[in-house]
Amino acid sequence: MTRLILIFPVLALLACSCSRQQTFKHFEGQAFGTTYAVTCATQSPDDTGSYPHAQIDSLLADLSHTFSLFDTSSIIFRWNRGDDVPLNEDFLTVLRLSKTVSEATDGAFDPTVQPLVQLWGFGKGGVRHTVPEDTLAAVCEFVGFQLIDI
Repeated sequence: MTRLILIFPVLALLACSCSRQQTFKHFEGQAFGTTYAVTCATQSPDDTGSYPHAQIDSLLADLSHTFSLFDTSSIIFRWNRGDDVPLNEDFLTVLRLSKTVSEATDGAFDPTVQPLVQLWGFGKGGVRHTVPEDTLAAVCEFVGFQLIDI
């Protein structure tokens, strides 16, 4: 009798899960210089519920406008260039979190290190080389999260 009681709920669950055919909706797009693909499960081929394609595209476009290092009109690109640009809440959130991580790691995490990366030739298309001490000292004046006032 106990076995029958345990088997009944399992059979009921299997019967319920078999009554709906699950299908998938797939879409792709481009963002941040690469591509993405999303697959969403639906209950049936007739399911006309809102697929998040437009919402994902919109979110990625907003993030790209804020954080793309390749888009010369993005907030971070313009901010890094020294432009007077209004910072949105996403940018400020990442900046504050970066400061917290930098402080927690005693500066081991430092998002201001790009001038040194370029100087030593580790950047895009760069050639690695030794840097004279005076040049290094001059560039280091512009590196350090402590220089950023949020």
